[in-house]
Amino acid sequence: MNRKTTILCTVTALCMTVGVYAQDGFESIIAAGEKDANTLMGAYIAPAMEGLVYAANGGWATTAKTHKTLGFDITIAANAAMVPRSNRLFRISELAFENRITGTPDMTPTVAGDAEPSMVEVELRDTGETVSFTMPEGIGEDVPMNAIPAPAVQLGVGIVKNTDLMLRFVPRVGSDDVRGQLFGLGIKHDLMQYFGPLEKLPLNVSVLAAFSNMKVDYNIEEGDAFDGEHQSAEFKLGTYTIQGLASLDFPFVTVFGSLGYSGGTSRLDVLGTYEVDYEVAGVYTHTEEYEDPIALKYNVGGVRAGLGARLNLAFFKIFAEYTLQEYNMLTAGIAFSFR
Repeated sequence: MNRKTTILCTVTALCMTVGVYAQDGFESIIAAGEKDANTLMGAYIAPAMEGLVYAANGGWATTAKTHKTLGFDITIAANAAMVPRSNRLFRISELAFENRITGTPDMTPTVAGDAEPSMVEVELRDTGETVSFTMPEGIGEDVPMNAIPAPAVQLGVGIVKNTDLMLRFVPRVGSDDVRGQLFGLGIKHDLMQYFGPLEKLPLNVSVLAAFSNMKVDYNIEEGDAFDGEHQSAEFKLGTYTIQGLASLDFPFVTVFGSLGYSGGTSRLDVLGTYEVDYEVAGVYTHTEEYEDPIALKYNVGGVRAGLGARLNLAFFKIFAEYTLQEYNMLTAGIAFSFR
């Protein structure tokens, strides 16, 4: 596992979700020129940016049943949004560029792939000057199931009228290289209370709504790929989900399901100045400086349907859930629940 993948894993643990998917050489894409760099980076990073939205929306509930007033639970979950096979590779020749750009080979991995990355040759349209670089590797070999992970730690508290309030919060933490923060809020309301005698059944039905926001700042080591100043990457994530929940709650086991909508927005900005050297026939010609060269934004969303089970050992719970959506997701974890 390379240096930046290690940084990625550290941020994931600190922020309880995934931070910046920065692989060795990802800054080199800037050499393609501002417009084409956004095109290349957009194709490369898309599975992480989209998968993070779906993964961050997972694990909000493992039962439709709500707490009694001031009852509470602490839940620790791991969500893994699996990247479809079609999103693990892309062809450079199928992208629309401003300059003349070729890749050898033409097929290169996205951030979720594990194939050998392409060598890219860039020829500037106006001057004929050239530059070459290697596309960044994917992290498919470093994570199981080519999945985008998003751990979560959550506190749920019963408030009034069979309603639970759920909180995800991490203050700004990290190191000089990587710092992140997270805030999420959810609410779950029991519907069985409105159906008289039916509320005595082991069947519980409720509705859930939740959102979360995350921001991670990553300082790029200046001069790592290009000379320049104030080189950094900024990642922002905003997600939301609305779900109908149903569960059969027995003393030792709970079976639960959900149907709803999951969506959100993710954004990646590469900031600072980057000095790229160009040449003609192997002879240096000039240096071009790019400022804040990459700005990417992704909006995703769709219907989700989940089915899971939970083992109830007094106040200690063990659960797992599988969710069908654009990026199918596996969720597993433990919880400590009281009242």
